[in-house]
Amino acid sequence: YQLLYHEASLANLLEVLLYHRDACEAVSEEALVELCDWCSRSIHYLATEAHQHAEYKGEGAALACPAPLAELRERAWEVRFGGAQCALAILRYITDHAPKLSLSVLARIVSTNDTVMALLPLLDRPPWVRRGKGGAAERFVGGAWQAVEPRERHRLTQQDGQVWLLLHNLLADGAARSRMDMSEARCEALLRLKRHFNELLLDQV
Repeated sequence: YQLLYHEASLANLLEVLLYHRDACEAVSEEALVELCDWCSRSIHYLATEAHQHAEYKGEGAALACPAPLAELRERAWEVRFGGAQCALAILRYITDHAPKLSLSVLARIVSTNDTVMALLPLLDRPPWVRRGKGGAAERFVGGAWQAVEPRERHRLTQQDGQVWLLLHNLLADGAARSRMDMSEARCEALLRLKRHFNELLLDQV
């Protein structure tokens, strides 16, 4: 838990710092490559394991194991989940400056880590949205699950916005696109994004 806590704290600090272009440009190329790898692992976690942890288990789930252990597991999950969401913002801030990124960093993001394809499952099945008690919709906001009012159901979460902006940065930049392996399967996967497009999405993004 302590390791996850410190990792999430550093991720939160980096999220604040890398919002500024000067800070992003001051990071060494080697450090940026390692940071992009960490962000990629976090995105993979959000698309896979996070769903199992985020699933609503009912009020009686805590009885399956001792209370202190259950609480520790829940806290560890919340910390890891929060850190992984910071990774989305960090990678988005890095790609905001895609034209100025070195070729090795850009290649790591686009080719090695295949970030574009890794992001697509987060749009189809976002881990920060779930069905809670009684089947009510909930979103993970501010470190806790909160019920979604019916009128807010179509409002994008901050995490959704980061995913869309990150995709835009990578797909709109010519240098990034030139490094993508645009196979038929990948093109079909990207074309499936069209089903998400509507006026509400475009207005919010």
